[in-house]
Amino acid sequence: MFGFEYPKDMPLGRVCLELSLKPFGLDMTDEGIEGTCRELFDGWRELIGHAQSAAVMLWTSDGSEILEYNGDLESEFDWSRYIGIGNPRKDLPDWDPEGEDLHTRPVLYMADPPRMRYSDLKRIIASIKRVGREVLGLDVEVGETFDPGPEFAYSDFKFHRHPELSLREYRTAQRIEEELDRFGIPHTRIGETGVLGVLRGAGSGNGVVALRADIDALPIQEARSPEYASETPGVMHACGHDAHAAYLLGAAKLLAEHRADFGGEIRLIFQPAEEVGQGAK
Repeated sequence: MFGFEYPKDMPLGRVCLELSLKPFGLDMTDEGIEGTCRELFDGWRELIGHAQSAAVMLWTSDGSEILEYNGDLESEFDWSRYIGIGNPRKDLPDWDPEGEDLHTRPVLYMADPPRMRYSDLKRIIASIKRVGREVLGLDVEVGETFDPGPEFAYSDFKFHRHPELSLREYRTAQRIEEELDRFGIPHTRIGETGVLGVLRGAGSGNGVVALRADIDALPIQEARSPEYASETPGVMHACGHDAHAAYLLGAAKLLAEHRADFGGEIRLIFQPAEEVGQGAK
């Protein structure tokens, strides 16, 4: 096995490299960013040399930087500058009573990591594409992960701050509609607080795919006090519907950007009142 060599004429199709922003944080000058890109592609040249196309998937943050981008390139976002978990635990586990484990407290990957702005991310992406074309002779596509969770950055989902009970999700529905408008996705209300977005692909095909997220909260007082805690007394997202809504909006944004790559119709269903069994009626 260790002596096996791939045939030189063996095509691999697309090679996708995964990359965090940590290497770029060591030198954020234009020259430093370009040098990091050259090291990336030089290191993988032998593999990508067999490929017909190449892509880079960036582990930038947790996905909140996608949802919260408002067009201001100079605004900052938290990024995956941690080793281990990015969000501190409020209650220390029995197996780590001193809070020393990487999965209990945030640990920066370097001393005083740089602040990251959307304009920096734009420079990094442009350099990846430019250097990739120069080194590989291929057009390199750049994508980004959407993985809300504690591992990568300090999460601050806006939906969690403003939970609404079943059949009362008026502000939540309005916020969802605002995001769909921003993505260029037409939508209609279903009942009073449900939202249906319909994204039609520009390619061939007439299939239909439905993606669903529930959006209502529970009548529970949030006992924790993180910065993203509920601001509504007696109501909190204890079942994760705030994250579900964020997932679906993130998927909607990416699909809208790639509507030329598929045909048919994608229906984005934001369902109210899941907790009381009324939203699906």
